[in-house]
Amino acid sequence: MTQYAGIIGLIAALLTTSIWFHKAWKVNLPKTPRVFQGFWLLSVLLGIASMNTGTDLAGAWAIGVSILLLVLTFTGKQKADKEGISLGDIIPAFTTETDDKKLFGSSDLSGSRVLIKFFRAHW
Repeated sequence: MTQYAGIIGLIAALLTTSIWFHKAWKVNLPKTPRVFQGFWLLSVLLGIASMNTGTDLAGAWAIGVSILLLVLTFTGKQKADKEGISLGDIIPAFTTETDDKKLFGSSDLSGSRVLIKFFRAHW
């Protein structure tokens, strides 16, 4: 069993990671990443078990990938704000400058329906 522990750990790490990044791409991350962290921890343990029997490249990769993602999910600060804007809420007050240097603010939109669209940057 321990000769396959590294391969099983690597498959678990890569499968869990691919599901995590697919959910991140769809902006559908779970509120708590505990299930993902559990699978990454399992991958680390399987990698360690395979490394105890000798040098195993799959086990080393399972450990590396899983520890990296465990650290990132435990230390990551990217969380949804609990005080977000919902449908029907009054728009918060703001002032900004347009492309032609004129001031524009939320008071200019008073009484109008407003659709706010946020774009994700890809640079």
